[in-house]
Amino acid sequence: MQVLLKYHRSKFNGSSYYNPFSNIDVGTSILKDCINRRKTLDGALKCYNGGADPRYAEKVRKAMYNIQSRVNPTE
Repeated sequence: MQVLLKYHRSKFNGSSYYNPFSNIDVGTSILKDCINRRKTLDGALKCYNGGADPRYAEKVRKAMYNIQSRVNPTE
């Protein structure tokens, strides 16, 4: 996950942000909060990214579809 420590360091509660399990736990917590606040996938992704890239949600969806097509080539 890409967790911006500048904003979310305290969410690690003493765990190392280099630990992948802690990183994923904090990242999914942030994303869940964004989903609850924004109500849409695009809104949540923009919230998670901080709005730095206006095409971020589109890029994430495209990457997701590319991965899904390789995992499930018949779909």
